[in-house]
Amino acid sequence: MKTLMAGVCLGCLLLGGCHPSSSRTSSAALQHNPSLKTTPVSAAWPWKNNPDQYTPLHGPGAAPGENGNGSMEGFLDELLQNGQAELRYIIDPLDGTYKSKVTIPKNFSGLLYLSGLNITSLNDKVIYVRFNFGREMEAITLPATITRGQGITPQTDIEVVALNITGHPFENLRLFYDLYDYHDYDPAQESPITDPRHDHLYCRGLRKEHDPTIPFGQVGCQNAGDTCLYSYAKIRDNGLGYLLETPLDTYLFLNPTQTQINLSGGLEMLNDTCPQARQKCLPDHPNLASLTDLLACEGEGVTTSADELSWGMDVYFTAEGESEAHGHKYSYWGPYRPLNQNQWEISEKAVWGPKGIYNLHPKQYDGQILTYNCIDASAAPYDYRCGLHSHL
Repeated sequence: MKTLMAGVCLGCLLLGGCHPSSSRTSSAALQHNPSLKTTPVSAAWPWKNNPDQYTPLHGPGAAPGENGNGSMEGFLDELLQNGQAELRYIIDPLDGTYKSKVTIPKNFSGLLYLSGLNITSLNDKVIYVRFNFGREMEAITLPATITRGQGITPQTDIEVVALNITGHPFENLRLFYDLYDYHDYDPAQESPITDPRHDHLYCRGLRKEHDPTIPFGQVGCQNAGDTCLYSYAKIRDNGLGYLLETPLDTYLFLNPTQTQINLSGGLEMLNDTCPQARQKCLPDHPNLASLTDLLACEGEGVTTSADELSWGMDVYFTAEGESEAHGHKYSYWGPYRPLNQNQWEISEKAVWGPKGIYNLHPKQYDGQILTYNCIDASAAPYDYRCGLHSHL
């Protein structure tokens, strides 16, 4: 699991919790005198006469490198003619490169520079830049100034918008979102990514309308193969569930805190105590023997109500000579648990696949036909508890 704890990914024009974004929204803004009215600066939502009226040109836009959203020529001609400013890049304060998304620590102290077109037109303005974070659009507005910095081409300098963030304005941000890994691994050569600045990590913390990875022409994010890598979803590692007396037929699921290793230091897993075994992360593949071997513990045997791995099956921990009816009864519902499911921005068939939340639906695992008790991913209703090989 890769959860961003100490970093904030900043994207050109919209910033969201731990998400990097681009110029697809009208959220980053400049405030200028005499009225100090907020004036959005965005390639996606350029304005003409009224700064409160937005007319998309060529559909929703995104920063270069994010996705192919159509030609920008008409907009750029108008932009240059009218002398309006457009923010395009953030200069990464850690390596000095121009990017449409950067990752900085929440307690970063220093200067942050934004570059773009016609920054000169802002020289006589009082400037503020507004950052909006996550689905809740939590706003932080910072004063800015115009200065000169090194351009993309060596030995050149350009005018940039400079933000002084020595006061740690992002330090108290609440980060409710998680990083998902969409790197195409070579299993024989590569280890999992551990660098939170890696380009193939995406923070799922935005609404669909603010997601710059959605290709031009794609409507929503619910079909198999749809791309929406920043759109909000949230899952957690899931443990076994145990039945509560009240309310009736309600299970409370454990939150795993232990890795799948021998915790006792003995020769086998079964030397672990049963409380230790029940706190381990569950296997990420549909093999009943792997599950029972992992849960094996000292003094108790592990049996199940099914001969093959099945979502919803009972798992019993019983002492020698004890019947299942007198043992500790738990329920198995897979290795992952969806949270806040009715607020997800990705849904239906898009949840499963190389760009979804899970890489596989249990029924798709190696073409096996097993008793999963999981509704097939090809038809509604969709059960988001049924997933394997998550990208989390």
